[in-house]
Amino acid sequence: MAQLTNGISRFRAALMMCAAGVMLLLAFATRTQGIDISASKAQGGSTNVQPNKTTGSPSIWRAPFKWMFKPRSEAMNRINAPPHFKVELSTDPKNFTFTSNAVLKARMLLVNEGDEKYILEFPTAQHYDFIISTKAGKEMYRYSADKEFSQKVSTIVLNRNEKLVYEDELFSATNQLLNLPAGDYKLLGQVTTTKPISVETSFQIGQ
Repeated sequence: MAQLTNGISRFRAALMMCAAGVMLLLAFATRTQGIDISASKAQGGSTNVQPNKTTGSPSIWRAPFKWMFKPRSEAMNRINAPPHFKVELSTDPKNFTFTSNAVLKARMLLVNEGDEKYILEFPTAQHYDFIISTKAGKEMYRYSADKEFSQKVSTIVLNRNEKLVYEDELFSATNQLLNLPAGDYKLLGQVTTTKPISVETSFQIGQ
Protein backbone atom coordinates (compact mmCIF):
# COMPACT_ATOMS: atom_id res chain seq x y z
CA MET A 1 0.00 0.00 0.00
CA ALA A 2 2.83 2.36 0.90
CA GLN A 3 4.50 1.65 -2.44
CA LEU A 4 1.25 2.46 -4.26
CA THR A 5 0.91 5.73 -2.36
CA ASN A 6 4.51 6.71 -3.17
CA GLY A 7 3.94 5.86 -6.83
CA ILE A 8 0.86 8.06 -6.99
CA SER A 9 2.74 10.93 -5.31
CA ARG A 10 5.59 10.66 -7.81
CA PHE A 11 3.13 10.56 -10.70
CA ARG A 12 1.41 13.72 -9.45
CA ALA A 13 4.77 15.48 -9.05
CA ALA A 14 5.73 14.52 -12.61
CA LEU A 15 2.42 15.87 -13.92
CA MET A 16 2.95 19.15 -12.09
CA MET A 17 6.44 19.50 -13.56
CA CYS A 18 5.12 18.82 -17.06
CA ALA A 19 2.35 21.39 -16.59
CA ALA A 20 4.88 23.99 -15.40
CA GLY A 21 7.06 23.27 -18.44
CA VAL A 22 4.12 23.67 -20.83
CA MET A 23 3.16 26.98 -19.22
CA LEU A 24 6.73 28.22 -19.58
CA LEU A 25 6.82 27.24 -23.26
CA LEU A 26 3.48 28.98 -23.88
CA ALA A 27 4.70 32.17 -22.24
CA PHE A 28 7.85 32.15 -24.37
CA ALA A 29 6.08 31.28 -27.63
CA THR A 30 3.35 33.89 -27.35
CA ARG A 31 5.44 36.89 -26.47
CA THR A 32 5.26 39.84 -28.91
CA GLN A 33 8.28 40.49 -31.12
CA GLY A 34 9.29 43.40 -33.34
CA ILE A 35 12.14 44.40 -35.61
CA ASP A 36 13.30 47.86 -36.59
CA ILE A 37 14.52 48.29 -40.17
CA SER A 38 14.10 50.99 -42.93
CA ALA A 39 12.31 51.97 -46.28
CA SER A 40 9.95 54.69 -47.77
CA LYS A 41 6.64 54.64 -49.57
CA ALA A 42 6.87 58.41 -49.97
CA GLN A 43 10.18 57.91 -51.80
CA GLY A 44 8.72 55.45 -54.26
CA GLY A 45 7.88 52.30 -52.34
CA SER A 46 4.43 50.83 -52.76
CA THR A 47 2.30 48.12 -51.24
CA ASN A 48 -0.59 46.28 -52.85
CA VAL A 49 -1.96 44.17 -50.00
CA GLN A 50 -4.32 45.52 -47.39
CA PRO A 51 -2.75 45.54 -43.90
CA ASN A 52 -3.61 42.51 -41.84
CA LYS A 53 -5.73 43.61 -38.90
CA THR A 54 -4.55 40.70 -36.77
CA THR A 55 -1.56 41.54 -34.59
CA GLY A 56 0.43 39.60 -32.06
CA SER A 57 2.09 36.21 -32.24
CA PRO A 58 0.85 33.04 -33.97
CA SER A 59 -1.25 30.62 -31.99
CA ILE A 60 0.79 27.93 -30.23
CA TRP A 61 -2.07 25.50 -30.89
CA ARG A 62 -2.22 26.27 -34.62
CA ALA A 63 1.55 25.90 -35.10
CA PRO A 64 3.04 24.44 -31.90
CA PHE A 65 6.63 24.26 -33.12
CA LYS A 66 6.72 26.97 -35.78
CA TRP A 67 8.16 29.50 -33.37
CA MET A 68 11.05 27.15 -32.60
CA PHE A 69 12.14 26.64 -36.21
CA LYS A 70 11.93 30.01 -37.96
CA PRO A 71 12.77 29.76 -41.67
CA ARG A 72 15.23 32.20 -43.21
CA SER A 73 14.79 33.47 -46.75
CA GLU A 74 17.41 32.72 -49.38
CA ALA A 75 17.98 36.46 -49.76
CA MET A 76 18.61 36.82 -46.05
CA ASN A 77 21.26 34.11 -46.17
CA ARG A 78 22.96 35.86 -49.07
CA ILE A 79 22.89 39.41 -47.78
CA ASN A 80 21.01 40.94 -44.86
CA ALA A 81 17.31 40.82 -43.99
CA PRO A 82 15.14 40.15 -40.93
CA PRO A 83 13.66 36.71 -40.24
CA HIS A 84 10.63 35.70 -42.30
CA PHE A 85 11.37 38.37 -44.92
CA LYS A 86 11.51 37.52 -48.60
CA VAL A 87 13.83 39.97 -50.36
CA GLU A 88 14.39 40.05 -54.12
CA LEU A 89 16.36 42.35 -56.42
CA SER A 90 16.32 42.32 -60.21
CA THR A 91 17.24 44.38 -63.25
CA ASP A 92 15.27 44.64 -66.44
CA PRO A 93 16.87 43.64 -68.72
CA LYS A 94 19.47 41.33 -67.21
CA ASN A 95 21.81 42.02 -70.14
CA PHE A 96 21.77 45.71 -71.05
CA THR A 97 23.15 47.62 -74.03
CA PHE A 98 23.25 51.41 -74.23
CA THR A 99 21.09 52.86 -77.03
CA SER A 100 19.14 56.10 -77.33
CA ASN A 101 15.86 54.37 -76.42
CA ALA A 102 17.21 51.80 -73.97
CA VAL A 103 15.80 51.57 -70.45
CA LEU A 104 17.50 49.87 -67.50
CA LYS A 105 15.26 49.34 -64.48
CA ALA A 106 15.97 48.13 -60.97
CA ARG A 107 13.29 46.55 -58.80
CA MET A 108 13.53 45.55 -55.13
CA LEU A 109 10.78 43.55 -53.45
CA LEU A 110 10.24 42.89 -49.73
CA VAL A 111 7.52 40.55 -48.43
CA ASN A 112 6.76 39.89 -44.78
CA GLU A 113 6.10 36.15 -44.81
CA GLY A 114 6.01 35.88 -41.03
CA ASP A 115 3.02 35.73 -38.69
CA GLU A 116 3.76 39.08 -37.07
CA LYS A 117 3.90 42.68 -38.20
CA TYR A 118 7.26 44.42 -38.52
CA ILE A 119 8.00 48.09 -38.01
CA LEU A 120 10.45 49.60 -40.48
CA GLU A 121 12.00 52.75 -39.07
CA PHE A 122 13.81 55.25 -41.29
CA PRO A 123 16.18 57.85 -39.79
CA THR A 124 15.70 60.20 -42.79
CA ALA A 125 13.32 60.70 -45.70
CA GLN A 126 15.47 58.35 -47.76
CA HIS A 127 13.94 54.90 -47.86
CA TYR A 128 16.02 53.03 -50.43
CA ASP A 129 19.20 53.13 -52.48
CA PHE A 130 20.65 51.37 -55.52
CA ILE A 131 24.41 51.00 -55.87
CA ILE A 132 26.29 49.67 -58.90
CA SER A 133 29.84 48.40 -58.54
CA THR A 134 32.31 46.36 -60.55
CA LYS A 135 32.95 42.73 -59.74
CA ALA A 136 36.14 43.92 -57.99
CA GLY A 137 34.02 46.10 -55.69
CA LYS A 138 34.66 49.58 -57.14
CA GLU A 139 31.56 51.74 -56.79
CA MET A 140 30.43 53.19 -60.13
CA TYR A 141 26.98 54.58 -59.40
CA ARG A 142 24.84 55.41 -56.38
CA TYR A 143 21.22 56.47 -56.74
CA SER A 144 21.32 58.83 -53.75
CA ALA A 145 24.67 60.47 -54.60
CA ASP A 146 23.16 63.62 -56.13
CA LYS A 147 20.05 63.79 -53.93
CA GLU A 148 19.19 65.46 -50.63
CA PHE A 149 16.78 64.03 -48.08
CA SER A 150 15.12 65.69 -45.13
CA GLN A 151 16.20 64.48 -41.69
CA LYS A 152 12.69 63.42 -40.76
CA VAL A 153 12.17 60.08 -39.04
CA SER A 154 9.40 57.92 -40.49
CA THR A 155 8.07 54.39 -40.10
CA ILE A 156 6.30 51.82 -42.25
CA VAL A 157 4.39 48.88 -40.81
CA LEU A 158 4.50 45.69 -42.86
CA ASN A 159 1.79 43.31 -41.75
CA ARG A 160 1.64 39.62 -42.51
CA ASN A 161 1.89 38.91 -46.27
CA GLU A 162 2.19 42.60 -47.09
CA LYS A 163 4.83 43.60 -49.62
CA LEU A 164 6.88 46.69 -50.32
CA VAL A 165 8.29 47.50 -53.78
CA TYR A 166 10.98 50.00 -54.80
CA GLU A 167 11.67 50.68 -58.47
CA ASP A 168 13.94 53.07 -60.30
CA GLU A 169 15.07 53.72 -63.86
CA LEU A 170 18.85 53.61 -63.73
CA PHE A 171 19.04 54.64 -67.38
CA SER A 172 16.44 55.96 -69.83
CA ALA A 173 15.94 58.60 -72.51
CA THR A 174 15.37 61.20 -69.78
CA ASN A 175 18.02 59.89 -67.39
CA GLN A 176 21.32 59.27 -69.10
CA LEU A 177 23.65 59.94 -66.19
CA LEU A 178 24.68 56.29 -66.07
CA ASN A 179 27.70 55.80 -68.31
CA LEU A 180 29.50 52.53 -67.78
CA PRO A 181 31.82 50.50 -70.02
CA ALA A 182 30.82 47.03 -71.14
CA GLY A 183 31.32 44.33 -68.53
CA ASP A 184 29.88 42.49 -65.56
CA TYR A 185 28.47 44.49 -62.65
CA LYS A 186 26.88 44.01 -59.25
CA LEU A 187 23.74 45.84 -58.16
CA LEU A 188 23.15 46.32 -54.45
CA GLY A 189 19.67 47.27 -53.31
CA GLN A 190 19.28 48.78 -49.85
CA VAL A 191 16.24 49.59 -47.75
CA THR A 192 17.77 52.36 -45.66
CA THR A 193 16.13 51.61 -42.34
CA THR A 194 17.86 52.06 -39.00
CA LYS A 195 19.03 48.47 -39.45
CA PRO A 196 19.47 48.41 -43.25
CA ILE A 197 18.12 45.60 -45.39
CA SER A 198 20.25 44.79 -48.41
CA VAL A 199 20.24 42.34 -51.29
CA GLU A 200 22.53 41.91 -54.28
CA THR A 201 22.26 40.72 -57.86
CA SER A 202 24.40 40.86 -60.98
CA PHE A 203 23.87 42.10 -64.55
CA GLN A 204 25.81 42.72 -67.73
CA ILE A 205 26.36 45.71 -69.96
CA GLY A 206 27.10 44.79 -73.57
CA GLN A 207 28.98 46.61 -76.30
